Amino acid sequence: MMMTKKRTIVNVIKTPKSQTCIKYLLKLEEALFRNSAKNYVIMTDGIPKPTIVLGCSGKVHEMVHDDINCSLKGVEIIKRFTGGGTVVCDLNTQFVSFVMNAKEVYRDDFLRRKNLIDDGDNEMISLAEDGLFPRPIMRWTGDFYERVFNEKIFSSSSSSSTAKKKKMNTNNNYFSLRENDYVFGDKKFGGNAQSISKNRFIHHTSFLYDYDEEMMKLLKSPKKQPEYRENRDHLAFVQTLKSKYDENDIISSGRRELFFDAVYNTLNESGFVLRSMPFDEAESILFDYNETKQSTVKIWCSKLNNWELA
Repeated sequence: MMMTKKRTIVNVIKTPKSQTCIKYLLKLEEALFRNSAKNYVIMTDGIPKPTIVLGCSGKVHEMVHDDINCSLKGVEIIKRFTGGGTVVCDLNTQFVSFVMNAKEVYRDDFLRRKNLIDDGDNEMISLAEDGLFPRPIMRWTGDFYERVFNEKIFSSSSSSSTAKKKKMNTNNNYFSLRENDYVFGDKKFGGNAQSISKNRFIHHTSFLYDYDEEMMKLLKSPKKQPEYRENRDHLAFVQTLKSKYDENDIISSGRRELFFDAVYNTLNESGFVLRSMPFDEAESILFDYNETKQSTVKIWCSKLNNWELA
């Protein structure tokens, strides 16, 4: 018997363009994750201050070449409340964050839309029912972004034929999920981090629209690396969305908005009811949270050689 499900309401928050620092963004996302029962997707197009962001278990001296030099250059070092690796963020980093109730995210939505399973013969199973663990969430988001990039943004430069898709794969032009990274071919352009609490999760991603090579050189190669990285340094390991747009002759005007439009349209096609949430409404949840709780986001103080609450 097929389960009938209500359409899930998702609040879509677009942060003020290039005005929201990463400390404030992470605090906001933590409050939405811990102090609300609603579903959110937060989109941020660049942050004004260059920042290095570590996962909650990251160690500065293992991840960053020279923290004092970073401080002199005006580059802050932040520790977020989620796991994952170390990323460099600035005006050319685009962020998308899912803050969701797992019972309202259905594992089979994308398979059903691709006609890989039959509506009449399979019951829809939520991520919560399937077991709320990092890998199922990664697969779900991987399916989501496969539609964003392969079926929307780069669809004009591809056909639906298997032969064309194989050619795209060979040319490193096809999006895929490799281990915990979003890649084109064997080069990473999107880094992920998660946190899970009971039946609720946050999954946020930093996408490299472009990057500053000098900033990237501040990072050490991590001791724990995905196998496909093959010990490449950062500059050989990553690539940018901008370079993919160039390769596919996508016009320069509106490129940054193209990505967020594709995310929004994919959400809409996935059966969610989308509600635009004003930024100040989202902030009110943060203010309420701050009255009783302290954010766990931290900032590195190189003079004290220690973390302080941000």
